[in-house]
Amino acid sequence: MPSPTIDPETIVLGTLMQATPANARPILARLHYRDFADPRGRYVFDLMAAFVTDNVPSLDPATLLGFADRIGAFRDTNHAHLLTRWVFNAYSVTVPLVALDFHIARLIEHSYRRTVAANAARLAQLAESSTLAELDAHCAHFTAQLTEHRARITDPRPTGPSAIRPNRSAA
Repeated sequence: MPSPTIDPETIVLGTLMQATPANARPILARLHYRDFADPRGRYVFDLMAAFVTDNVPSLDPATLLGFADRIGAFRDTNHAHLLTRWVFNAYSVTVPLVALDFHIARLIEHSYRRTVAANAARLAQLAESSTLAELDAHCAHFTAQLTEHRARITDPRPTGPSAIRPNRSAA
């Protein structure tokens, strides 16, 4: 795991905690929960995406964690403690909002590379025993995934309302 001071997941979420909800909303819409490899980052992203749709005044750690507590998002005391520590650590690692696009591109690029690795492994498995039609279908799906990821690296536009829907099963 990279240092929190250079980890794009930590930088992006920490910076969004200091942004206004109006500034955070389009950025959250650009991202997907699967962009986050760290389960805590994925969980915080889900919380922020759910929270920002409620037209809240702030995404600061105390408000975000209060929201998590209110909706029963903590599985137990240990989960609450670990997530609280991660959130406050991320809050301390921020960049100016004008530099955030660079770190978002890094975050999506990391996700892109994970997607390539996962699909390459799956493609190797399919190459052993699948029909050509199954291989073709997987390759087409894989290509569409990579094209979508690649476009999000440089395109700052939101990817649609489905990106804001939280994925509660991620945590």
